[in-house]
Amino acid sequence: MTHTSFAFAATQLQTNDINQFLELQDLVRNSLSVETRHYIKPRNAETLKNHISSNMPILGLRHDNQFVGVVILTHPNNVHAQNLDGYPFDILGNIDDISVIQSLYVDPNYRGQSLSTKLIKLSAEFSSASGRKTLIAKATSNNDKSQRAFLKNGFNIATSGIDPSLGHDVVYMIGKTSDILDIVRTKELSRRSTSTIHYDIHPNLS
Repeated sequence: MTHTSFAFAATQLQTNDINQFLELQDLVRNSLSVETRHYIKPRNAETLKNHISSNMPILGLRHDNQFVGVVILTHPNNVHAQNLDGYPFDILGNIDDISVIQSLYVDPNYRGQSLSTKLIKLSAEFSSASGRKTLIAKATSNNDKSQRAFLKNGFNIATSGIDPSLGHDVVYMIGKTSDILDIVRTKELSRRSTSTIHYDIHPNLS
């Protein structure tokens, strides 16, 4: 499937979007080999509903009314935050300033549209508008593609460890929202974009 130009709509998912999230999650997971499916920690409907009802955002990019990319943001100072064991919050200082990217999925049929970069930028914009200055992400140590997506967009590897729930080697990457936005916007200005994003999201990102 080859695309040359797209218009994406950025939105914050609501509970009635959960089925579409799960469909995209299954699509992405099934596109991976058996050996690499541990790259994805599957979410279920109840977990997603609890996340949304706890006022933590799940952001998405739509094309033709279908989600083609999603990202879960978790606030470690939220009492309902889950699956944060092992994150190096001790080296970051005030957890009130932090958002955690726990999952970032891109429809494999839309590769080549820089959707990972767009979702990272969207995460930084949303976090910055919410007063959070730092993003942290985790990837398995052998998931080079995921690591590159973050490292080229303002993240640096902070430390490594073992995922306490799955037992895999992981790396933790940290980026300042201001640095991430500067890098991504500079890249956008330096090349002609093949896609556009319409924002339909809160908080106001203008």
